[in-house]
Amino acid sequence: MLDKTALNLIQENLQLNLKIAELEQEIAQLKTQKNSTASTLPPPDPKTGEAMFKQLIQSNVIGLLFCDIYGKINEANDAFLDIIGYSREDLVAGIIRWNEITPAEWLPLEAQYIAEAQAVGVARPYEKEYVHKDGRRVPVLIGYILLGEKREESVAFILDLTRQKELERQQNSQGEMLKLAQKTGKIGLSEWFIQENRLVWSPGMEALYGLAPGSFGGTYEDWVSRVHPDDLKILQEKTPDELDGRNPSVAQFRVIWPDNTVHWLYAENQIYPDQNNKPLRAIGVSIDITAQKQNEEALRLSEERFRLAQQVSPDGFVLMPAIRDEHGQLVDFTWDYINPTTAKLLNSSLE
Repeated sequence: MLDKTALNLIQENLQLNLKIAELEQEIAQLKTQKNSTASTLPPPDPKTGEAMFKQLIQSNVIGLLFCDIYGKINEANDAFLDIIGYSREDLVAGIIRWNEITPAEWLPLEAQYIAEAQAVGVARPYEKEYVHKDGRRVPVLIGYILLGEKREESVAFILDLTRQKELERQQNSQGEMLKLAQKTGKIGLSEWFIQENRLVWSPGMEALYGLAPGSFGGTYEDWVSRVHPDDLKILQEKTPDELDGRNPSVAQFRVIWPDNTVHWLYAENQIYPDQNNKPLRAIGVSIDITAQKQNEEALRLSEERFRLAQQVSPDGFVLMPAIRDEHGQLVDFTWDYINPTTAKLLNSSLE
């Protein structure tokens, strides 16, 4: 009924949320790694620590940067070079300076964090951007420690946030699409926490039921009270495939507004079961199809009046749709309808 239903957008949006949550969890672990390591590990053996650090550099799991606070880069691993798009030859040639590949608007923030780190020795992780060699900007999460008597030498850890930011952008884009759909297309969104008997409706959904924003009661019983009683039984019947989430439930039904006017809705709901395969929650989208139903009824009545008129007409009347081949050429006609007068003229029985 829709080219791409809002239900699909919601499902994609939920998947994006899960991916973003996973990335945020990874970032949080990186942010707390230093403190947790310091509190749980015994004093490191210098030789073992050096070997482990070299292994970390070579693993390229995360970008590592050895530099000073003025912009000079002394060493970096391949992961960092991949983030900014420069080669090791560029590094050896000394043409890469971290302050020159940092957009100008980020430099005041850099100065602030450097000042804090000089006071305590460590810069708490923060987000910034680098300018890639091809000119595009790369979002990163960076944290570092300052070494030396004056705390001017740095070892920095850099995580590329490009994937997370793209997922967030898609999420925001889809959110805007859904808002626009609700605003312009009479579309409503709902989330039903089945085991809690709690329904959450968007303002668009409340409008489909003739309610002011925030006035829906938020329970299953409140929804039931607004459905036309002749349609309620069909809506409450669910197939096994619908209950375990394999297929969405689809329905057309009537609702009664507070002013007692009747309106038609088309709804799709996707049920998500819990670990015991019992319905846990449902995501739904509904659209107003009242105008469509009114047009269908008007057409039905018009056809009925036309047929009745032809039944009593003294004039002959025949409906003979054309049959055409794959090239669009007329090859035959089919008898679709003849009125009683025509049947008599043709001496044919009227079926």
